[in-house]
Amino acid sequence: MISHTSCSPTQELANTKDAQQLVVRLDRSPCFGPCPTYTFSLYAEGRATYDGRRFTTLDGQHHAQATPEQLDRILAVARALQFSELDSIYDDPRVMDLPAQTFTIEGHCVLNRYGGPDLSPLLDAIESVVAELNWRKLEE
Repeated sequence: MISHTSCSPTQELANTKDAQQLVVRLDRSPCFGPCPTYTFSLYAEGRATYDGRRFTTLDGQHHAQATPEQLDRILAVARALQFSELDSIYDDPRVMDLPAQTFTIEGHCVLNRYGGPDLSPLLDAIESVVAELNWRKLEE
């Protein structure tokens, strides 16, 4: 089961009115085990969204407001990792049951599932901000 978000410029997000303001996005795909599966987005004005789907502490859709400092922390890590210079896809479809992490930082998208660079510092920075935010569940 391989499920991930595309790095294509025609992805669903590109059709939203706030697409130009998206600064950070992380999509974590499922695996056959208890892998956290969610999407986190952070916009230039600090608006944050979170959609927890499986094995997360936040289930469903939530929103919060991040500070400029929180956004800057994530961007500083991305710059230190030279994120904008990375290839768009690191994967091997012959390898099964690995979750994918798809990062979008300032318009550059990287799918990192197999054989890619160590992006754990970026994942840690994003998840640290996610943990700090005061999330409010969206009304259904």
